[in-house]
Amino acid sequence: MKECKHSFIVAVVIFHLFQHTKGLDCSDPTCENEWKSKCNTAGKYWNGVNCVSCPTGYYCQGDGERIGCPKGKYNDQIDQSTDTCQDCKAGTFGNDFGKSSCVTCPAGSYTDQTGQSDCTQCEAGYMCSGGTRTQCAKGTYSVAGMSSCTQCPTGQFNDAAGSSSCTDCPEGTKCVSGIKATCPIGTFSAGATDACTPCSGGTYNTASGQKSCTPCEAGNKCSGGTKSTCPAGTFAKASAETCTTCPPGTYTTSTGSGTCDDCPEGNACTATGVVECVTGEYAPAGSARCFTCPEGSYTDTKGAGSCKACPAGSKCTSTTTTTCSAGTYSTENSTTCSTCPEGTYSDKQGSSTCTECPEGSKCTGGAKTVCNAGEYTPAKSSTCNTCPSGTYTDSQGNHNYY
Repeated sequence: MKECKHSFIVAVVIFHLFQHTKGLDCSDPTCENEWKSKCNTAGKYWNGVNCVSCPTGYYCQGDGERIGCPKGKYNDQIDQSTDTCQDCKAGTFGNDFGKSSCVTCPAGSYTDQTGQSDCTQCEAGYMCSGGTRTQCAKGTYSVAGMSSCTQCPTGQFNDAAGSSSCTDCPEGTKCVSGIKATCPIGTFSAGATDACTPCSGGTYNTASGQKSCTPCEAGNKCSGGTKSTCPAGTFAKASAETCTTCPPGTYTTSTGSGTCDDCPEGNACTATGVVECVTGEYAPAGSARCFTCPEGSYTDTKGAGSCKACPAGSKCTSTTTTTCSAGTYSTENSTTCSTCPEGTYSDKQGSSTCTECPEGSKCTGGAKTVCNAGEYTPAKSSTCNTCPSGTYTDSQGNHNYY
């Protein structure tokens, strides 16, 4: 009887050793609780088959149970016997129980607090990457749920951080890389552009931030968007890019002229002034210089627009007239007085012609002489003839003999 009882005890021990070795398949709840109560080591738990180490994401207090870290927390150590679950860091989340680590928020979402079980969609005007939210800088924008900010398109801008859209660049400005800048003096823009346009030749502006350029007024030149007054001696029509020197025979004595004045007669004109012609010179209107009077003409005053013809019976230089003496003559426009031809004479000053020598006189050197008694001469003679032998004249001034 004793041997039988001993054999039974050995069989039970072997049975229990076998069960401990391979694990217990205990489907009866009473059996399960019995064995679970035997797994009473802190940091261990009953997994339904064996008493094993408490895994990451859990802690085991020695009652055979394991307790999972709640959502938003994690535990990355095994064999934990107390609640050592830690909050998920900002930028990460835990969306289930018993997590051994937290997950970084997907692109376009974030958390800015610890212990979160979900991530928040990135708001418009922000970018979210790696679980972190960053405000979009000036010149960029974003819509909700974006992981990066987008630069404003060409010709658009925003001037505040955290923008959800961009605005067309206004007139008088340019927008580059989303930043607005005022167009400087001498340039313009019609808006929605990334560049200011220089004023074209003949136009200008005097202030920054202009939407257009102004045509250059007469008397000014406009180049490179800047206006300059034309100096004396030059002129410019409206919308001119350069000032033009007054043509020969015209002038201006003031600045800012839109036209040049014609030179008045009797004067010579440079671009900047008027010079009166001296005696002996003349100049018609619009002349660039004075001219010496032609031979046979003259001026006896300053500022003459034309020369006078030398009158008959006189001789002229460019500045003077001289009356021809007796015995000489001149026609109009003469520079000299001529001695009367043989057989003619003039017996007074200022003669324009000579007179035929009368009968009974001789004319030479422009002077008339009556023939003596004993002489005779026909008209137009330059000598008196002696009467032939056997003839006579008994008085002066005979044209024949007896």
